[in-house]
Amino acid sequence: MSRLSDDIERLCQAHRRGSDLVLLFDYDGTLAPFADHPSQATLPVQTRALLTYFVTVPRVIPGIISGRKLEDLMNVVRIPGLFYAGTSGLELDLRGQRVVQQLPEEDRQTISDAAEGLNEIIKDHPGAWVENKGFGLTLHYRAVPPDRVEMLREQAFAFLARRPQLKVLEGPCALEVTLRHGWNKGSAVSTIVQHIGNKPALLYAGDEANDEDAFATVNELGGVSIGVGDRAPSNATHRLPDPEALVEVLQQLKATCTIATCQ
Repeated sequence: MSRLSDDIERLCQAHRRGSDLVLLFDYDGTLAPFADHPSQATLPVQTRALLTYFVTVPRVIPGIISGRKLEDLMNVVRIPGLFYAGTSGLELDLRGQRVVQQLPEEDRQTISDAAEGLNEIIKDHPGAWVENKGFGLTLHYRAVPPDRVEMLREQAFAFLARRPQLKVLEGPCALEVTLRHGWNKGSAVSTIVQHIGNKPALLYAGDEANDEDAFATVNELGGVSIGVGDRAPSNATHRLPDPEALVEVLQQLKATCTIATCQ
């Protein structure tokens, strides 16, 4: 397996030769450290500065693909010029151009019914809450007492298992629930690449099970996939221990891309 530093250099060489460089990231646990509540998970100052820098570099396209609702993601990040994808790829903002999956009424009702059922379950589990994003759901349990978490998860999984049209993925102290068919983070990567219109040099970093589809797509396209933390899917080509280590990789990219833009 190649070293990450070698793969970063390979991406930057492609950029020097004229290719677009697409840098895509998950948000929570990858760019931003986890917090007790999603609203408290903010970008560190250094990470924000690096992303803002990449927006200004010719032929570098940074973006964030998150399980968060698109509007929530854009409001918490607040960096103009990024590509954004929310609800694990079901809704995108490509620098002002919106791409949204149109769900049939039957699918919307499936999501609504699942939200109603999960809300009944959490009545017995103070600290849990259900985020209904229209295209999917997130069951949050970070604030649930530790001795109640396993019971909550068992009840939620049993309820969701009776709905085969739904896909359940582990998140950071959460369960991400989306429709089994349709878009995911991998299709969001493909949409962004197609929007750019050529074969770019590509990087994606993520930390949870719902990043597996994105890693697979990036790997198929010859890009670099980076798993952050010990919960990242095994199909990532490289692994980093935490968001702080990812910042070091972004600094390496910044140094190399600065050289590239001067040539």
